[in-house]
Amino acid sequence: MIELIRQGSWFMVPLGLCSIVGLAVILDRWFYLRNAQRELALLAGKIDGLVDRGDIDGVREFCNENPGLLAGIFLAGIKKYKQLKTEPNLDFIQHEINKGMEDASIINAVDLERRLPLLASVGNVAPLFGFAGTVTGMISAFAEIAAAANPDAQTVARGIQEALVTTASGLIIAIPAVLAFNYFSSRIDALNARTEESANGLIDMMVMTLVEQRSKANGAHRESR
Repeated sequence: MIELIRQGSWFMVPLGLCSIVGLAVILDRWFYLRNAQRELALLAGKIDGLVDRGDIDGVREFCNENPGLLAGIFLAGIKKYKQLKTEPNLDFIQHEINKGMEDASIINAVDLERRLPLLASVGNVAPLFGFAGTVTGMISAFAEIAAAANPDAQTVARGIQEALVTTASGLIIAIPAVLAFNYFSSRIDALNARTEESANGLIDMMVMTLVEQRSKANGAHRESR
C-alpha cells in the first residue's frame, strides 16, 4: 500500500488529507445525527401526546427539563404565545408564533448541517486532484517517450501508473464522500420534517386554545348582560 501511494506522486498528499477529512466528517455527522434522531423521537413523541391533551404548560415544563436545540424551537413558540395571547388578532398571533419557531429552527438546521459543506468539498475536490495527477502522469509518460531513442512499454509505464493511481485514489475518496453527503442530507430533511410536524401541531393547539378561551369569555359576557 505504501509503495502504491509513492507511485502516485505528490498528488497523493492532498488526496490523503481529503481522505482523512472526509472520514472524520462522516464519523462526526453519523454519531451526531443518530443522537439527534433519538432525541427527536423522544421529544416529539412526548410533545405530541401533550398537544393532544391541550397541555401547553406540560410542553413547556418538558422542554425545560430536556434542554437542547430541538426543545428550544418549541419553547420559542410558547414564549410568543405567552407574550401575545391577549392580542385580539388571532392571525397575527399565529404568524408571530410561527415566525418565532422558524427563527429558532434556523439555529437547529445550521447545527444539523455543520461540516456537510466540507464533506461536499471533499467529494468535489478529490477527483480533481486525481485528474490532475492523471495529466501530470501522462505528461511524464510522453516526456519519457520523447527522450528515449527507442521507447518501449517500460519507458512509459511509470507515468501511466502515476496517472492511474491518482485517478483511482481520487474516485475512491470521492464516492463515499458523495454517498455520505446525500445520506446525511436525506436524514436531515426527515428530521426537519418531523420537527415541523410537531411544531405545527403545537401552533394549531395554541391557537385553538385561544379561540376556545375567547369563545367562553364572550359567552360569559353575553350571559352577564
